[in-house]
Amino acid sequence: MIKYVNKKMASLAGAALIVATMGLGGAANAQTFYGYNDPNLKAGMEAITEGNLETASEYLAKAARSINGGERQQIAYSNLCAVDLALGRLDSAKDACDTAIRFDKRDWRAFVNRGHLNRLSGDTDAALADYRRAAKLNPESELAGRVLARMETSLQSKQLASND
Repeated sequence: MIKYVNKKMASLAGAALIVATMGLGGAANAQTFYGYNDPNLKAGMEAITEGNLETASEYLAKAARSINGGERQQIAYSNLCAVDLALGRLDSAKDACDTAIRFDKRDWRAFVNRGHLNRLSGDTDAALADYRRAAKLNPESELAGRVLARMETSLQSKQLASND
């Protein structure tokens, strides 16, 4: 069972890291580094692009605590959620996801990551609700659509198996 959970967590953690870094390409990349006057947020985002998740987590946590409200604090929490999920720090990731969503109820990435966390904890109803919310917020996101479809297919398969 532990190997299965660890394998599942590694798969979801990879997805979380993708979600964390999705906004870093093209024009968003310029925004990521140009507009961040908080050195901890900037260092955390740079550490993500370098693949140094331990460092990213440290800097993003500092940024989340030091920035006083607004979009930058939400960005710190949203990315901390994804990074800590990738590192397997599930409690910290859940807190960061919840806080990111409180700051911005339109943050589809935080909903995807919180969905992963809920799925890992066995709360399929909450995971499904988060995945649906993410897909509704960004219907053009392949990731949000894919995780929702997989979750729905998994639940349908389990339901069919239980009916046999």
